[in-house]
Amino acid sequence: LCTRRCALCVREQMMGYRLDIARRLKDEFRFREALKILNTIEKYQKYKNHDKTKLLHLKAQCIYQDRTIKSEIRFQSALEILQENSNDSETERLKGAIYKRWYEYTADVQYLLKAIAHYEEAAKRTEEDMGMLLSIVLIKVRQRYSRR
Repeated sequence: LCTRRCALCVREQMMGYRLDIARRLKDEFRFREALKILNTIEKYQKYKNHDKTKLLHLKAQCIYQDRTIKSEIRFQSALEILQENSNDSETERLKGAIYKRWYEYTADVQYLLKAIAHYEEAAKRTEEDMGMLLSIVLIKVRQRYSRR
């Protein structure tokens, strides 16, 4: 922030506070309240590209984790939000998490395969996502052998 406390700096600082509040609400499973704050930020704030990415990630997380929304709707809505975003490793990881959750809900292997593909894409961009890729592959292997 600049030392003059200009309007742009104050606006950026307020957005950071609001994002922190929304993140805390999400962590407390208060998804609807978090989404209200995120929608307000999105409507009224002008933000840098990386701030918009954080906002969209948080919004997608709130939607796909909110069990009060019908499963197919929440998964599809969260994926649509992420389509607006770049395909950085975090976005790919979130897509993988959404498809993994969708698989857990439906037991449809197509969603598991999509989850693996997105985790692989995330792993190509950063090594820290390799653990997630490994866990999803192990779920698939365990399921295949438990059917025999």
